[in-house]
Amino acid sequence: MNTLSRNLPPPTQFCCRLTTAAFLFTATTTASCTGRQPRVEAAIISDSTSAKLQSDSVSNVVPVDINIYRPGVHHYDYRLNAIVQSTAGDSTPRVDSSETIAVLTTSFQMPVRGALEARIQVDSATTIIRAHVTTTYVSPSQSFVFKITPTTGQVLQESDLVRPDPSSCSERATESPFHGTELLPRIQPGVKAWTDSSGVRECRGSILLVFSRTMHYKLGEPSSTGQQLVRVTDALVTGSGAQWNQPVRVSGKGTSVDTFFISQSPPQLQRLSGTSLLEMAFQSQLRSQRFIQATMVSAMIRP
Repeated sequence: MNTLSRNLPPPTQFCCRLTTAAFLFTATTTASCTGRQPRVEAAIISDSTSAKLQSDSVSNVVPVDINIYRPGVHHYDYRLNAIVQSTAGDSTPRVDSSETIAVLTTSFQMPVRGALEARIQVDSATTIIRAHVTTTYVSPSQSFVFKITPTTGQVLQESDLVRPDPSSCSERATESPFHGTELLPRIQPGVKAWTDSSGVRECRGSILLVFSRTMHYKLGEPSSTGQQLVRVTDALVTGSGAQWNQPVRVSGKGTSVDTFFISQSPPQLQRLSGTSLLEMAFQSQLRSQRFIQATMVSAMIRP
């Protein structure tokens, strides 16, 4: 899914993370093949966990307690590694890579009016991009506030309720790749398996992107060390916009598998491990580019 500040990374970089917790994306393409090659840049795709669910399904109804959102403060070491390969549109195929590290702090407070408050703090965020040159970006600290409904597991952030106006898309629009939901999976109480689907719109880099996602959750059997919660996400991406006075179309698809390791007595998220694969295509009148990105993400709680 890139700059971890308010600036975009170099135009050679393409990076994404496909999860419901974070779907980060930075890519460029060219709109012509002559003279100065204009860029098409799509930036960050946030996870709007609060997007209206199109369908929910649950199975194996049993009394399962994996409420990881209990009052308390926890710190995690977060790392994301991505390798991006251009598969079409470049005269010389290239492979770029990036590494992002940060410290994520989760803070949960007692429920008020049926909703629990979650505060997420991102500190010491640094991204190293290795392309034709190596560049390092440092991000300022960020904080996010969410409301979690214990009875449904829904994670809601007020800013998620604002849907972008296509006419307001700007080439200069940038955001941090962190959205606060990296360690906030939706947990359906009392069941072992459930499925959510949602649609999200994001306006980034003058391109309006639409995501259709299906998330399959499955809770593993408990052991003496805890339980595993596995989430498989399938996503379809479409988008359109204009840069350098030329229309651009975007399409893509991706799949991710994330495993949350949860301890017992009391339940607590100990670590996260995930992989994803994303294919994206950028099409303008005179040029087409395609990219494939493989990503690995991990988070470990601090003692």
